[in-house]
Amino acid sequence: MLRYPAQGELRALLDPRFCELSPYIAAELSGGEKGGPARDVPRALAYLVAETACADALAWHFSPQRKVPTATIFYQGTPILVEKRALDGQGERLLECEGFQVRWCPLAKSPLQSGTPLVQILLERWQHGWAPARALLKEHSAWALKEFASSPGLLRGESLDATFRNTVWDGSRYAAFDLEWVAAGPVPASWFVFRNVLALWPLRAQMPKGAPASLAELYEGLCHELGVSPQKEASVHQEAAFQAAVVRGVQQAEEREAIARTLHKPLEASLIHRITLSLKKGLRKLRPGSNNENDALR
Repeated sequence: MLRYPAQGELRALLDPRFCELSPYIAAELSGGEKGGPARDVPRALAYLVAETACADALAWHFSPQRKVPTATIFYQGTPILVEKRALDGQGERLLECEGFQVRWCPLAKSPLQSGTPLVQILLERWQHGWAPARALLKEHSAWALKEFASSPGLLRGESLDATFRNTVWDGSRYAAFDLEWVAAGPVPASWFVFRNVLALWPLRAQMPKGAPASLAELYEGLCHELGVSPQKEASVHQEAAFQAAVVRGVQQAEEREAIARTLHKPLEASLIHRITLSLKKGLRKLRPGSNNENDALR
């Protein structure tokens, strides 16, 4: 039975059939997101659900904390079909960041990318230690640097969101999906590696022993191994400018300071944090759709 979220709760609705068809994605959609609530989302949610339910929609994920509030809709089919649209019904738009521009692009209904999510493979490798997981992160980064290369040290704009969180492995190759954010100009390779590393932070509680002391250490090490000149300060600035441009309530200066602190925080989670995360996971099993700390669907 579908349950409409109350104010302040996660904006997601899942048909039980979808949980059976795609349990991993269903679990991801049930994760929490950062950002301030939007008062008009329940009304927009109800309208969109009513509009798409007749077309065999099985799941709806809403991102109201963005300056471009969006909905990702999953439809019944073989394979499952997925679509992303703006809640206001408008199409592509250009957002100004400090020093560059990004485009938000709606994604037309198309087959869900087949393969195993790379984040799932990463978590499985962590069961065998840090080294196998680090090798996977390096391999994916190397693939992306080649796949999206435009000129030395620069990548095409669609690489912006092609982190390991938006990549699958089908047994023979990587494939990126959900590339709704596209830089209007080239993306520095150093910033891409930075974004790939920063995406690990919400998963730190599950990291095995042997991980580097901090994300900054991992970033610099990967850059050198990949032949990329590390540009930590520039990458922090670009990431903060991007987040401030696309997420409601984010102030660029504060975000820049927060990212810089995160880079140098101990990567291994405290015992208290690990226990807290385990308790949250247990509660999610009892109450599907409850919040967690993972903000990677931003």
